Amino acid sequence: MPFPSFKRSGPGLPTSTSDEQQRLLPQDNSVNSSPEGYSATSGDWSAPNEGSSTSRPDANNDVLPPQPKPGTVDADRDGPTSQIDKPKSCYMSDFRSKGRSYFFVFILGVLIAFFAQDMWAMTILNPSAIERRRLRWDRDYTEHLAQVSAMENVTAQWAREIEQHVSLREAMLKERADWEKERAQERAQQEDERRKERAGWEKERAQQDAERRQERRDWEKGRAQERDQWEARRRKEHADWEKERAQERAQWEAERRKDLADWDRKRAQWQAEQRERERLQEERMRLELEKKRRELEKEKEDEEKKRAGLKWQDPQPDQLCLRYGTRRYTAKLENVPDGYNKMKACHETQAWIGGRWVTPSQCDDGGLWGGVHGTWIVDWDESPCRSYFQDFRDKGCTAEGSGKRRIESQIQNIQSGDDALKMCASTPADFHGLHFDAPHACEYWRIYGVWGLWFIEDGSCA
Repeated sequence: MPFPSFKRSGPGLPTSTSDEQQRLLPQDNSVNSSPEGYSATSGDWSAPNEGSSTSRPDANNDVLPPQPKPGTVDADRDGPTSQIDKPKSCYMSDFRSKGRSYFFVFILGVLIAFFAQDMWAMTILNPSAIERRRLRWDRDYTEHLAQVSAMENVTAQWAREIEQHVSLREAMLKERADWEKERAQERAQQEDERRKERAGWEKERAQQDAERRQERRDWEKGRAQERDQWEARRRKEHADWEKERAQERAQWEAERRKDLADWDRKRAQWQAEQRERERLQEERMRLELEKKRRELEKEKEDEEKKRAGLKWQDPQPDQLCLRYGTRRYTAKLENVPDGYNKMKACHETQAWIGGRWVTPSQCDDGGLWGGVHGTWIVDWDESPCRSYFQDFRDKGCTAEGSGKRRIESQIQNIQSGDDALKMCASTPADFHGLHFDAPHACEYWRIYGVWGLWFIEDGSCA
């Protein structure tokens, strides 16, 4: 429905902007009721009416004190008592004058507020604003009508679709009823056929059961006859087998007794042969041992005869030490018979060295003219070869966090010509309650000689 037009006229409706403003302004029918000051209707300032209560400066008929003119001096105020002699009514008149001024300011503020309200009302009820609202309402209403029309079209389409669906559903229900009827007829026909087939099958099954029972009776009868025949045959066969077994057992016993007799005879013969073989073997071993003993005795006699003149020349020590406490000795073997094994004689012939009889640790054959020479490594009673360390020096930790401490000492008692590094590497040492078979390292420092180095565990270096 269309919105009502705001251009209509009638009672209670403004016909123009000025009428609307006049309607919104406060109305006062009394002419003399407007207060002193600004008039909202005329926009002018008006003076109070004569004869009214507000036209009197003093409501209590108090006379204002005379105001002196500028530039003049009041004769009554020249004296020192001029202020004291003023009457009390002068002060009351000043107070009332200020009260009227405050009241006038209050009335002026109220009028300004009314004026602002009128301006606001005129702005809100401006015809252009009202026209814009009306146009917006008309546009919204038109859109609403379009939506209503579209909704009616959709509703009509839904109604048509529902009618089609109902008609289709009725047709489907009818078709289903026909199908159910046909299915019931077919089911009844199938049930009849199934009953007929089942009756025929039951009859045929009864005949087959009767035939099967008859066949089973015949089979059981034949089986009983066969079992009786088999039992008779088995008993006869068992009797024959027992008879044959008895004969075989008797024959086996006879053969076994004969075999045992033969085995006993052969065993006695084998034992006799075994004893003879053992006797012959013992005799042969005895003869071989006797022969070997005689050969050994003869060989020993020959060996003693040959070795009767074997001896070492005086072993001569080397000028230099081989290592710590060790020196090498050499000597030549004399009186070696011709044809005798020289190397065997060298390794078996002992020499007296350092208060001990010892065999050489090495033998060298120098040929026909050089002869056989033996070599001994003597590591006892060689005090000139006993080097030693003294004045062990603590050189501190090898490195920070290594856990090792370095100890140094110079080797002593080194003979002229000895290999000082070899002597150092084989010389034991004892210090700080520790024993070492040899230094961990040996170094030659020219004019300072040969020094032994030890790297011992030390927790303070960790």
